[in-house]
Amino acid sequence: MLTGGQSTKVFLNAIAEKSNAKLISIDIKNCSNAADAERWEFVQQDSSDIKSLLIAKPIIKKGIDILYVDSLHTAKHVQKEIYNFFEYLNEDAYIFFDDIDSGPYMLKQRKDSVGIEIANREIYKLLEAIFRANINKFDFEIMRGSTGLGVFKKRVPLGEKLNLSLIHISEPTRRTPI
Repeated sequence: MLTGGQSTKVFLNAIAEKSNAKLISIDIKNCSNAADAERWEFVQQDSSDIKSLLIAKPIIKKGIDILYVDSLHTAKHVQKEIYNFFEYLNEDAYIFFDDIDSGPYMLKQRKDSVGIEIANREIYKLLEAIFRANINKFDFEIMRGSTGLGVFKKRVPLGEKLNLSLIHISEPTRRTPI
């Protein structure tokens, strides 16, 4: 059984040998006990509230190399996070999106859950639309299996913003079980 803070522990392990690396975790819930490490800081707040975050952690303005999005699993929230953080990502930075594959949640599959299936489909459609509207700004890769991982690799410099045109988030559609 997994306990809270698994992602934080994985990233702390990944930066263990990197002398200038720092990890900042953001969550609406108090996860300050997830780890005990000198190069880790926890901020308890809404992850889409970039203005408050920049006040709390101005170091973010210097650039982010990896952004791991595993927060509120709604397309609207993920959209806010992408647009708010993109300009603070360094060139060649990665954005990882957890839980974008709806397959495991489909009817009679191993994690059968209509609500999660619909949410993951909406997030996938959002990522695809953002990619299409900004195809010159990043690469997009999808790793299916488990719950899916989407990866954007930024190809433009720090400070570059995403194009907002062509992006529309609709309300999730409902599926009737067969």
